[in-house]
Amino acid sequence: MSEREGWHHRPIRIVADRPHLTAREREVIILAGCGLTARGTGLALHITTNTVKVHRARALLALHATDMANALALAIVQNVITREELAEALEKRRVA
Repeated sequence: MSEREGWHHRPIRIVADRPHLTAREREVIILAGCGLTARGTGLALHITTNTVKVHRARALLALHATDMANALALAIVQNVITREELAEALEKRRVA
């Protein structure tokens, strides 16, 4: 089939530079990795649930991720978040 008949070739987007996330976007991803919901993240960071959702949406766009699990994996692979940061956050959540 040709392009006119419905087949479209999607270009692969390669991100050469490490994506930039704000400190808050990083915190939101880390807390999602700890299993917190948007509401739980908002309570932990003293921000509204809607603000958490905005930070999540911006992080997804910056990382070219499809969901929060994918965002966390990409953030770790691209060295935006270290495994140590995630482990430390998990430990804090377990103790609290």
